[in-house]
Amino acid sequence: MSKTLTTTGFLFAILIMAFLLNYFFTVTRVPLFLANILTGLSLPPAALFAIIIIMYIILGAVMDALAMVVITIPLILPLILGMGMDD
Repeated sequence: MSKTLTTTGFLFAILIMAFLLNYFFTVTRVPLFLANILTGLSLPPAALFAIIIIMYIILGAVMDALAMVVITIPLILPLILGMGMDD
């Protein structure tokens, strides 16, 4: 029972830190800054998609999947929308 509580506590700590990091990203407008840089490079959509996949593979080796998604979606979504991949 104590192992379950410890694991749950660590999971909630990861989620809380991920949400705080996302709040920081929102306040400082980091996702929009990155979106402007990468859309200015005029990369083809396939290259941007490959970069995103490589990033997720690297992050997946060191992070929990839920925390990785919660942290990266606010960074990736403006890139995808800026490249016009939402159609």
